[in-house]
Amino acid sequence: MTITLSEIRALSAEVTGPRDTQAIADALSVGRTRLVERFVGIGMVTIEEIQATGLSLEDTEAIALALSAGRMRIQPTPIGIGTVLAAMAPVGGDFLNALEQIGQSDANVKWALKMIEQATFDVGHPVTRAQLEAFKQSAPALSAGIDALLNVALVPDPISDLDVRRALRDEQGNWLGG
Repeated sequence: MTITLSEIRALSAEVTGPRDTQAIADALSVGRTRLVERFVGIGMVTIEEIQATGLSLEDTEAIALALSAGRMRIQPTPIGIGTVLAAMAPVGGDFLNALEQIGQSDANVKWALKMIEQATFDVGHPVTRAQLEAFKQSAPALSAGIDALLNVALVPDPISDLDVRRALRDEQGNWLGG
């Protein structure tokens, strides 16, 4: 499911405030909510997560840093042969050879290899990631290399000070921190 730029513009016109999540939820399906939250800047942090840090609720910068530590997200990441060889070194060539061999009898693998050759194989796509995880089970010698290849799609996903401050206030701006 994709969301169009016109849908985003229409949604942003409907939103009456920075935390009008009900308008967002009503305007779009649940599957689109995370994308919309990112677009309109609604932080994705809960009061429970903030309180679990044990930090003073007034120190929103420290809370944001604590919540951001190690936080990663998967992003679309098309890769080609060079990335496979570099990320999976020293087993990248073995991986490509294995795909070539399997591709002789499996059409999906054959076309995936073509996508790698064209640098359009997306290691951030959920189906790709699931297939690589499954392949890891059948090829333990390539396991560490496959993990390294999957990690190419991981990027930091920090929580901002603004995200923390928004989570600590309701729609009317009232303090929720206790």
